[in-house]
Amino acid sequence: MNQKGMMFTLMALFLVLGIIAFNEDSMSKWMLESESTKSIDISSVENKYANIMETVILLHTNSYRKEIDERNIPFTYLWAEDSNSIEIKQNIPLNTVDLENYFNFINIYNFYLSDNNYNNVFDGLEIDMNSIKNAPWGGTTEELRFLVKPFCYQYRVNGEEEMILEEAKTKKCSGVFVQSNIARFDITVAVRNFEEDFNVISCSGGACPEDAFNPASTDPYYRIEINDENCGNCNLSQKVISKHFAWGSDNNITIYNDGGSPESTEVKIRIKDDVNISRYGEKSIEIRLKTEFEEDIKSFEFLDFNYTVYSRDGKVRKSNNPLAIE
Repeated sequence: MNQKGMMFTLMALFLVLGIIAFNEDSMSKWMLESESTKSIDISSVENKYANIMETVILLHTNSYRKEIDERNIPFTYLWAEDSNSIEIKQNIPLNTVDLENYFNFINIYNFYLSDNNYNNVFDGLEIDMNSIKNAPWGGTTEELRFLVKPFCYQYRVNGEEEMILEEAKTKKCSGVFVQSNIARFDITVAVRNFEEDFNVISCSGGACPEDAFNPASTDPYYRIEINDENCGNCNLSQKVISKHFAWGSDNNITIYNDGGSPESTEVKIRIKDDVNISRYGEKSIEIRLKTEFEEDIKSFEFLDFNYTVYSRDGKVRKSNNPLAIE
């Protein structure tokens, strides 16, 4: 496990836990003045539940909290409250450390709140938590999922080589996924390595479209732009691919070197019922993926962390897991 990555993970965790300790100390002082034990139990459970939600689940728009969030997740994001679009910036392939840092964060946090001997903000509440684990934590998964509400749409980091936008099949959505909620995708592929030598763009084996956006069209729209200004050996005749498309149709875009150069492994973008961007090899490219919806986004949150908070007597509980008994 990378020591530098672990250090930054712990620093971010302790910073967040400091915020929790302050909030819970304030709540504890209030509870001492309360006359109702049941009211205390409900309030303490609600407070603990909200703190965990703020710490692990929600990705924030506030600049201070957003900066803390981005220290652990393997991408950065742009999203403002009352906005109908979200942009994610990520390298493909990911640096192994960037992916491991997030697994470290959520599993250290899980351990911290589950073990009373180490929990210096322990308040007598029981917390049942479980999260995904990669190999260093005794698990097998290498993917992370983040949910965009209310659209039941998810951003999935699938290992180091693949990023995906797709329907979220989870009971944590109150509604259902509707493709017509998505207006357009804007994708920027930034080639950062001078030694790359891309010279061909192919769309489903043929020429690539470059159609203007038509506001009267009811079909979604995608626009892909290749930024190769830092690539000394790239020679691409077309750098923008765009069109309106029908859901379910095959739109396969490949950026590669037709001479089989080892310097540039191909970049693949597939737009069909989802958006899938992948690249294998040692060199990374930067992807900016912006999704525009027909309505405002309500929240952006980590999907694979389930927890239930219980009162001291077990009579009051609250959970983010739809399968848990409320």
